[in-house]
Amino acid sequence: FSGTLTAMTYHNVDLPSDESTSLLPQPAKSYKQQAFDIVEGNTKQGKWFNGFIMVLILLNVLLFFATTTKDFYHRHKWALEFFEFISVVVFTAEYALRVYIAPLKYEKMAHGMARTMFCCSFFGIIDLMGFLPYWLTIFFPEARISLALIRVLRIVRVFRAEGQYFEAFTLFDDVYRANVNMLIVTGFTGSVVWLFIGDLYYLTERNNSEVEGKFSNMFNSMWWTLVNLNGEFPINEELTPWGKVVAIGTVIVAVGVFAIPTGILGSGLKDIYDKKREEAANEEEEDSMEVATTEEICRVCLEKEIEEMPLQERTWAHMEGRTWLGRMIDYFMLVLIILNVVAFSYSTIPGFHHKSLLDAFEAFSVIIFTVEFLFNLWSCVAEPKYSGPYGRLEYVMSFYGMVDLLTVLPWWVDIFYPGDIMPTTFVRSFRLIKLFRSDIETFA
Repeated sequence: FSGTLTAMTYHNVDLPSDESTSLLPQPAKSYKQQAFDIVEGNTKQGKWFNGFIMVLILLNVLLFFATTTKDFYHRHKWALEFFEFISVVVFTAEYALRVYIAPLKYEKMAHGMARTMFCCSFFGIIDLMGFLPYWLTIFFPEARISLALIRVLRIVRVFRAEGQYFEAFTLFDDVYRANVNMLIVTGFTGSVVWLFIGDLYYLTERNNSEVEGKFSNMFNSMWWTLVNLNGEFPINEELTPWGKVVAIGTVIVAVGVFAIPTGILGSGLKDIYDKKREEAANEEEEDSMEVATTEEICRVCLEKEIEEMPLQERTWAHMEGRTWLGRMIDYFMLVLIILNVVAFSYSTIPGFHHKSLLDAFEAFSVIIFTVEFLFNLWSCVAEPKYSGPYGRLEYVMSFYGMVDLLTVLPWWVDIFYPGDIMPTTFVRSFRLIKLFRSDIETFA
């Protein structure tokens, strides 16, 4: 009778849909789901948990400051070490819990892959660095990891707090992604300028006894160049006249080149903020997919069109990086240029004992650069602006042509006319200008 009455009640009484749903028994959440909600701060308990972790992180930062004061550390050594042990245990348990619930965070992945993804993520590495060195010193005392290093590494957990609690700071991630190409170009340009000015300082000041060996090799010169590019000139009166000319140029370049990334970040931050308020994320994704598809189709069409060109035009397209093969050539040349920079820097160290190896690598590099220059010189007439009767001469006198020529010409002059016509140091240092071409071609 009770079962019949119950059935009649459910069939005859009309309840609002939301009210009827609330009367139905809700499935209980699994322990993993409950742990996920707490760790991710989706519940009231989760907010308290994350607040506790935040306080613990800040206390560890204060602990690190306290340990740098020897008197305070020795007076409270036992209490500080006990607090450190408790913190490490909590951080370890939190990390283990985050690894356990990772499949809920990365739902489309298998459990093992999801946990691996978390361990390799930025925040996963930050969490691991917060406690792993401490346990290494416990179980492997022969590792001799500095306690100061352990505490410094624990400070990086502040970045997790930034990602969880201060959403405004995460805009910088969006700014970086939106301006990554421009930042790469400006960063590479700044590095090239830094190398080039360091080379000029080395050439002008390496024999200057007044600077007490501060520019005796490229590594020392690079350090003082970086100091100058940041607006400090602790060495000025001791410089030679040519060194002072370089210093004046450094001031101009520092203002014109190194202020650009700051402006990009500031402008990008405003753009991202406005964009977040105006557009929905799903519309942006659809637009980006359409653009990417269009660009891919255009690139395939261009590749096919280039393959049908005459040999000279096809060679010029390869040398200009318009094809897959051309882009591979550009990246190979970039690596070769960087290796030349490293080799030249090491050759400036007194007592360098690998001269024969350096000479062989230098000969190989110059031959490659020469072949590249000759291919460019032969095929440049395929470009409309070099198609005239003096097209090849115009190419040689262009910025790119001069860079390519000056990269190899001094070496060949030194080979066929040995002597002091072009000193070896000058020849090798001049090759650094090749970076200016790779900067524009590879990253533009």
